[in-house]
This record gives sequence, C-alpha cells and structure tokens, in this order.
Amino acid sequence: MKTFVNDWSKWDEAYRFVQNPTPIFIEENVTETLFQDLHLNHILFFDAKDELIISKGYSHELETYTSVPKELINDVLEFKNQSGLYILMNAH
Repeated sequence: MKTFVNDWSKWDEAYRFVQNPTPIFIEENVTETLFQDLHLNHILFFDAKDELIISKGYSHELETYTSVPKELINDVLEFKNQSGLYILMNAH
C-alpha cells in the first residue's frame, strides 16, 4: 500500500487532476479494478486548500460504488498532517 501511495503522490497525471479536475481522470484511473486490486474501500482527493475534489467508495461485498461517509472525510481532514496515507481499521 505504501508503494501505491508513493506512486500516486508523485504521479503527474494525479497532480494535474487535483489542479484541474476532469471526469476523464476518474473514468480511467479511479476504477472498480483499482478498488478490488488494492482492497480499497474509499479514495479521496483534496487540493492544497483542503477542498475535496472527489470522494468515491466501493463495497466489496456488493461489488458496487458507494458514497463516502462525511465522518470519514472529516476524520481525514483532522489527521491530514500526520501522514500521506490514512488507514482506518473497521472504518465507518
């Protein structure tokens, strides 16, 4: 997981997306395969001003996209200075 975060944090395309969000980036990169392969439940992108650019959830049980709970978004913002990766066990 750490490698994934490091790769994405340096990825030019992800950087450009946060600067200028486009649906194409989401369609091509934030896919069901991403959630399944990396066993992710949620992915969130914030800009430098802590504005949420996109949040997307995934239910592995239902194999479908879900919304991200507002509590999780608030938790991420609260702990954002502690790590580039925020992992919750038994999260919302």
